[in-house]
Amino acid sequence: MDDGNRGCDGVKIEHLVLPEPGRSLLKKTHAILARQFPDGNREPGFVVGGGTMLAARWKHRSSRDIDVRVSNKAGHQLLSRMLDEPKLQTRLNWSMDRAGAVHRRRLDRHQLIYFFEPMAVQAARVDLTPRIRRDRARTSRRDSRQDLSGSRLPQAH
Repeated sequence: MDDGNRGCDGVKIEHLVLPEPGRSLLKKTHAILARQFPDGNREPGFVVGGGTMLAARWKHRSSRDIDVRVSNKAGHQLLSRMLDEPKLQTRLNWSMDRAGAVHRRRLDRHQLIYFFEPMAVQAARVDLTPRIRRDRARTSRRDSRQDLSGSRLPQAH
């Protein structure tokens, strides 16, 4: 049962607020990423991890980027094709440019990065979140709900 504080699997979900400027950047780019990497279950096909999520939990640092991990097989395949064939990046590039990206770069065979002032969005098909504990966290509903373990969170009712 999902009571808003627990997922369908019974794991407690902690509510987190992303620190600025990460919160504003995720609000600006969340719909773009969700459209580009859909899951098919009314959830985005990606999770946010890395330093921004750590900063939301422990409030110990400031993060300069949002690490986005494409979280399903179809998304992995799409991102791989986009990285191999730059022509397929056109829609994502155009959308990110309209959202305010000032520069973009392919980092390697697994990652795209979009630079905004003063932050960046890094999309990768690699696991950016260490698999330590099965801790879960939910950011504010206007941002997105994220799981620090890298698994997709169930939809709240």
